Amino acid sequence: MKGISSIVATALLLAMTIAGGVLLYTFATKYLANAGSSRIIIHEAYYISSTGSLRVTVENIGSNVVNVTGVEVIYSNGTTANPAINATPVKPGEVKTISILLGAGFQPLYVIVKYNNGTAHTEPFEVRIL
Repeated sequence: MKGISSIVATALLLAMTIAGGVLLYTFATKYLANAGSSRIIIHEAYYISSTGSLRVTVENIGSNVVNVTGVEVIYSNGTTANPAINATPVKPGEVKTISILLGAGFQPLYVIVKYNNGTAHTEPFEVRIL
């Protein structure tokens, strides 16, 4: 019986080791690049029915400053609205409350916070009615 020579076996092991190292390096660089990214989460959202205002508290859990640029409100009748807000910078680890005047009408069910000029957004968050 013949097997592969030791030179061929060594070359194959070396090629597999190099390929594994390249894959590991590619994964690690992409993972570390995303670790320093911007990310916002919503802590709470509540609608004060007597004043018609919506208050959304967000936290930046990323490592870069995030610029909150918009809010999408989903109402109880299924419609949505994008009320104008002032751009709000949120530093890493910082918690900020954004106030929006919605007025009377349908009660909001969910809110989505948009940031980084609308290129990213949070998951829909349920609004508490006060």
